[in-house]
Formats: sequence, C-alpha cells, structure tokens
Amino acid sequence: MKSLNDALRIGFDETGQRLKLAESLLIDPMGVVVIANSVALLSCPTKIACEVIYREEEAQEPKQYSAVIIHAKEWLKCSTIWPALKKRTLEWELVADTGMGRVKLWPHS
Repeated sequence: MKSLNDALRIGFDETGQRLKLAESLLIDPMGVVVIANSVALLSCPTKIACEVIYREEEAQEPKQYSAVIIHAKEWLKCSTIWPALKKRTLEWELVADTGMGRVKLWPHS
C-alpha cells in the first residue's frame, strides 16, 4: 500500500488550483489524493485504487462493509473531483487505519 503521509488532502467540494493539482496527481502513477479524510485515491498505471477509510460508526459488522462502499461511491460521484475520475477504472476497498498502517477489511482476499 502506498503511504498517505505525503498525500494531497482536499475537500469534497475543492475548487481552483488545489483541484487542478489533485487531478494532475491522479494522472501520475504514484499520485495520492485524500478527500475529506474519508476516501484515499491512489493512482496506478491502469486504475485508481479507492480506499474508503473505515470509521467505527459506519459499519459494526463485516456484512455491512459493502454498504459503506456503496455509500462512498455515491458520495464520490457528487464531489468536484468526480469528472476527473469517471472515465478511469476504479477499484474499491475498505481499509482501517490502525495508526501503524492501513489494513484491508473489504473485499476479503
């Protein structure tokens, strides 16, 4: 997993130069953008990995994880960065930030 430490962090409704910078980072195969501390977008050569950052209040049981992903997809479609994403292949994961790194919760490997 790529580190989020140096990621560009933007708001859900970001505009102007920061939005343009985020869009350019997502063209770069090493680019990482975090939106509203909720979804990390990690650019790869053939796709964008979308990591939904787990919050305990959102899903208490593993069977609810897919609902969190569905909600995050709809949320992202309403963001200002969506036009830069909609033509790319998006791969979705739910991750927990343990403080010592991220752990994939969904989908199961």
